[in-house]
Amino acid sequence: VPGDNITCENTDTISLRQLPRPTLNALLTAPTTCTAINGAIAITPAPANSGPYSFTWTTATGTTLPGSTSAQTGLGEGLYRVQASGQP
Repeated sequence: VPGDNITCENTDTISLRQLPRPTLNALLTAPTTCTAINGAIAITPAPANSGPYSFTWTTATGTTLPGSTSAQTGLGEGLYRVQASGQP
């Protein structure tokens, strides 16, 4: 009713929770010599039933490696970074 100075209010409680981050386990295969490019890295997310994930691989200098799978082959000595994206 206009002029009665009554206001309406609605209150609700919303809970947000952070999902646990997956753990990424790496299986490393070193190159056979310091100049060889036959090393490999295979990533397994845990828990095993999590995912699916897409993987972004980069070198220490920021160069993006091809592919978005959980493994890279044909690697030389060096530092590599992997980022997993997806639904836990």
